[in-house]
Amino acid sequence: MRMTWGAIVAVASMAGLGACSAEPSSDASATVTATSSSSRPEKVTKTTTVTATASTTRTTSPAPTTTPRTTPTMGPLPTDIGSYADAFVRAWGIGDQPSASRYATVTTVSSLFAMDPRGGSTWKRGSQVEQDGRMQVRYTDGAGTALYVLIDRGLTATGSEDAIVAANLEYEGDSTGYDAGEEAAGVSDIAVAETTVAAYCDALVRAWGAGQRSTADKYATQTAMTQLFDGYGTEGGSWSRSSSDAYSATYTDASGTTLTLWVEPQAVVAGRGDGAYIADFS
Repeated sequence: MRMTWGAIVAVASMAGLGACSAEPSSDASATVTATSSSSRPEKVTKTTTVTATASTTRTTSPAPTTTPRTTPTMGPLPTDIGSYADAFVRAWGIGDQPSASRYATVTTVSSLFAMDPRGGSTWKRGSQVEQDGRMQVRYTDGAGTALYVLIDRGLTATGSEDAIVAANLEYEGDSTGYDAGEEAAGVSDIAVAETTVAAYCDALVRAWGAGQRSTADKYATQTAMTQLFDGYGTEGGSWSRSSSDAYSATYTDASGTTLTLWVEPQAVVAGRGDGAYIADFS
């Protein structure tokens, strides 16, 4: 799916520049002197003195007028979750990072484009899962890869920019399509014992809280690891789980901060590693 934004070009018009000059006018005065000689016939000599005064009329040319040039702008953003996410995925698909930046945060855009700078045009929107004020939208490319987009529902409803707060690619290795209840298609090199979302996420949070990066790495993608360890830090000993479902688990700490871990259900059920792909703090 692609979305192309058109640019609006405004053309400036210049008023014609006119100038005219009036011909100078003059006044002339003459003095005539006569002389005579006794031996010669009378001769009249004219001496003329001319005094000229000139007046020049100058017409001031009008200042040129210019039509203000307008900056090309893009149209309003969608207010529907699916359309908003679709527009972002289309922009990423053609490698249009400036357009994608209207829909997603700087961190989200840089992370996704670093994983794949041009996503392609085969993505199809699938499930949408609501979690508090966020919505998880899942896309597949028909080749075993899933794209998860996490959207702020409030920002989307008002047509605001940067409503997409996270995006992550999961290379699932199969093309069977997605069904939350079906068996996973395979097992990765890393196998874990926890096969429910709550237990899986609890194990990740415990490892993260203790600063055990190598253990936490079994449960989380690199994106989620960066959000946990490099974004928030490792002081995570006071977290307690407040809820969980088939797609996520939510935790709170003593300060009131909320952490939501979004997981790939297939990976969790199969006991595969890298099941948690987004760590969202609010």
